[in-house]
Amino acid sequence: MIGMAPVEGKGGRDGIWLAASIAFILSAVVLFLNLSKPITDQHGFRQTQTALSVYWMLHGGPWLDYQTPALGYPWSIPFEFPLYQWIVATLVRLSGLPVDSAGRIVSYAWLLLGLPPARALFRSYGFLDSTFLVYTTLLLVSPLYLFAGRAFLIETQALALSVWMLALTRQFTERPHAGTALFALVAASAAGLTKLTTLPHFLLLSGLMIAQALWRRRDNPRQLTTILAGSAAIFLPALAITFAWTRHADMLKEANPLAKNLRSNAAGMMQWNFGSLEQRFSSDLVHAVLRTTADVAGPACIVLLPFLIGLLLLQKGPGWRKAQAALLMVAAFLLPFGIFTNLYIVHNYYPSANGVFLIAALALILTGLGARFGQRVMILLLATILSSQFIQFTLAFLPNMLHPSDKEIAIADYIRDHTPRDSAIVIVGLDWSPIVPYYSTRRALMIPAWEDLSVNERLRAIDDGVGGLTIGAIIICHLSVNSDSSFQNLFNAQIRGRAHERIRGCDIYK
Repeated sequence: MIGMAPVEGKGGRDGIWLAASIAFILSAVVLFLNLSKPITDQHGFRQTQTALSVYWMLHGGPWLDYQTPALGYPWSIPFEFPLYQWIVATLVRLSGLPVDSAGRIVSYAWLLLGLPPARALFRSYGFLDSTFLVYTTLLLVSPLYLFAGRAFLIETQALALSVWMLALTRQFTERPHAGTALFALVAASAAGLTKLTTLPHFLLLSGLMIAQALWRRRDNPRQLTTILAGSAAIFLPALAITFAWTRHADMLKEANPLAKNLRSNAAGMMQWNFGSLEQRFSSDLVHAVLRTTADVAGPACIVLLPFLIGLLLLQKGPGWRKAQAALLMVAAFLLPFGIFTNLYIVHNYYPSANGVFLIAALALILTGLGARFGQRVMILLLATILSSQFIQFTLAFLPNMLHPSDKEIAIADYIRDHTPRDSAIVIVGLDWSPIVPYYSTRRALMIPAWEDLSVNERLRAIDDGVGGLTIGAIIICHLSVNSDSSFQNLFNAQIRGRAHERIRGCDIYK
């Protein structure tokens, strides 16, 4: 990469190296202390959904049109391209690790793999390693990334691949080369296939990089053509590949009467993903932004960040330049809230895709202020933010990590011990959270509250939804759907003559 003139000094770098080393040790300790715990701490629904697919890959299921047997037959209802699942399954086969542990390790590895391209980006813009080290320290102590970095989720993979895409795009615009464009295409395609909702803000930044490069070379038609053609060769095929997979996944979901509502173009999914206009002007969105700021950088940054940016903007020279870069990073952090509004309001793990921009902004601000007011000021501010991050982690994430939910696991243990291994289970009242199917190692037909089937369609779903397998157990948990008389009547014939057990508020008929 072509760098620019350094804009910061090296003073205090030893202290920052120490902080980064301690941050790495802390993140590794958090990983290994949780390695053998169930993946039901936070967002157990999404974690076990991913793990369920890996389990059935390892037990005879297809590896491309992979199965997630939670919504009945046919069992294949894919969302993301299964690159993460392939890696976890391969690690399990090679190492003999439990699936849960392997998934956590892969997530942590992807978190670390996102660091080299971040360093390349900082250096390509003339910021020396002290800025990158502050970034690394804040990232590894961030409450959100301490969670995502050891969760059975695709988030860190999507993030790392997107950062690689950004770094390779930067390298291509500075020194165009066919090999660089090819690697950027691979990274962009893999990022989109892993998680499409991670891409938009990275694509916008890539577009800004390309526009800047084109402007600098506006008097050189040959270089303009090279960059334009190369950029098109990177992003057009990547988007085509991503949307081709999405279309293929939607076709597979179309075959399942319950999963068809989960297609990317279904009205309900569009509303779920993007939210409403009212939400974009609601207090819920403000709360989501403040919650995410605290989860990423600690609650102290809610107050500190505007003040520190303002202070840096008052400086001239390198400080002003860093303030501009920090403002761009804050804008990139905020952008997804305006695109995927409902997702960011509902889920606190989605900002794994954009929290790095807030951390990058802080790294730029702290090193900029350190260059102006001295390294002691920077270290003091860094220590304040790190302390705030640690407090947020202990309040918002650590309790669930130490004491993951065990309600569904108790039910799963009972099912695994009291039903034939090759049977299926029917579940009502747990939405379609696949914790019970995963830990019981049974295929499942889960009838969620949002399904809109008629009584006859429900009957047919139960008859056809287990793919010819024996129904080993029917699980009915307390939910409003249980009070529906037609729904209860529907199950009377199914549960008649079955032994009854009540576990953790759920009725089990086997």
